[in-house]
Amino acid sequence: MSASIPTPITLSRFRGDTEAVTIHLKDTAGAAIEITGYSCLLTVSNSKAPSDPTGQVGQSSGALTDPTAGEVTFAVQAGGLADLPPGTYFWDAQYTTPQSVIRTFAHGTWKVAQDSTK
Repeated sequence: MSASIPTPITLSRFRGDTEAVTIHLKDTAGAAIEITGYSCLLTVSNSKAPSDPTGQVGQSSGALTDPTAGEVTFAVQAGGLADLPPGTYFWDAQYTTPQSVIRTFAHGTWKVAQDSTK
């Protein structure tokens, strides 16, 4: 998925799915944002506007899979984000630059449907 930042994205998954979430950061002109040396964090909460971290239901640190092209991948693992109960959650992803500048670059809803396979 490619997006100009910040951008809203709805992520729909089945409970138990472990497919990673990959995001390509682009500026408003559509050019890749180089993220070499950045750190990235995706956080899922049960509230759209949490007042503190108690509503967080999971996090994933991003791997810079192609930093010159602005690509970051977040793992979704069993025992963590893959196992959230069915429902609608809220998420955002932030980067921190080597100069400690923090920016939210994506956000939206994280919808989990019940799976049939056990």
